[in-house]
Amino acid sequence: MKVLFVCVQGLASAIVISSLKKQAKKEDIDMDILAVGIREFEKEIEKGCNLAVIAPQVMHKYDYLSKISNDRGIPCILVDKDIYGSSSEMNLLNMVMKEIK
Repeated sequence: MKVLFVCVQGLASAIVISSLKKQAKKEDIDMDILAVGIREFEKEIEKGCNLAVIAPQVMHKYDYLSKISNDRGIPCILVDKDIYGSSSEMNLLNMVMKEIK
């Protein structure tokens, strides 16, 4: 499965994604996660994915990003700032998996 993780420039989410990938591997879940910035989002989503995940720092762009995603039949979720800012990769992984299933 492929997940796009969107933040301002794709940098802050790279740290979160690294932890999320490790947790997915521990749980034996095959997950390709890509951090992208707002500007790259539309180009990357055209390549296909199973889920778009919006980081809290770009929540003001959620309506815009979710429309792009939903128009392509791809679910889009906003990560709660408490989950994003915590060190609980398992909570974030559960949130992602719940949306994909």
